[in-house]
Amino acid sequence: MRRKIISLSLLASFSILFTGCLSKTYNDYKNLISQTSKDIGELEYTSAMMNYKMKNYDKALKSFKSSANYGHAKSKFWLGVMYLEATGVKQDHKKALEWFKLAAKQGDEEAQNAIGAMYHNGLGVKKDYKKAIKWYTLASNQGFHIAQYNLAIMYENGFGVKKDKNEAIRLYELSAAQNYDEAEYNLGALYEDENNFEKALKYYTLSANKGYTKAIYNLANMYYHGKGTQKNRSKACKLFKTAVNKGNEDAKKSLNNLQVKDPNFCK
Repeated sequence: MRRKIISLSLLASFSILFTGCLSKTYNDYKNLISQTSKDIGELEYTSAMMNYKMKNYDKALKSFKSSANYGHAKSKFWLGVMYLEATGVKQDHKKALEWFKLAAKQGDEEAQNAIGAMYHNGLGVKKDYKKAIKWYTLASNQGFHIAQYNLAIMYENGFGVKKDKNEAIRLYELSAAQNYDEAEYNLGALYEDENNFEKALKYYTLSANKGYTKAIYNLANMYYHGKGTQKNRSKACKLFKTAVNKGNEDAKKSLNNLQVKDPNFCK
């Protein structure tokens, strides 16, 4: 009887060991397959982006779809972009939204922001500011600067939420801290409205240095009128001309009016 017990015990031990080996082997296999899928998805994504930049849109679409089939979130986002912007495909807002939602489900912040923008503007969906705020917030909480900027616009204007200038400034500042020129410009405009000309000058300058045309024009006015700084006609003239060369109609009108009043303004 003892021998049978020992024999059974040994069999049980071998069974546990064998099962453990199978389990470890199976888990290793699953991890290998998972990693391989990720690697293939990443390779296809890289190929897709190269073709996209080279405007080989048919090849880009094929590679993005292949990559997306391997679960690559950013490829799903770019498929949404292609359908949204009619890049190499017929424009289809519903398909764009479907791809964005698949990417957003995996936590892609650009896709979350894109969904917010679609609800904000009523693209393929009924315009819904509250849903826009929901998606902008998800992306903003991940630190995505464009989502922070978009959410700030909602608070500044009271779109789907009570107007809150302080919250708008906070969000613009988060975006501006990542060197986003439009956020810097909007901050400048908000501070100018509050007669805080020094801060307005600071943010207009940051935005203008990145080539943002509206900021260049507003900065020209700041130097012309001496807001937040000493009057500087020479600098104002240079900035007006830069804005004009970039196609800013307001700058063109202003510069023409100033030169009519004073033909020596830019001399």
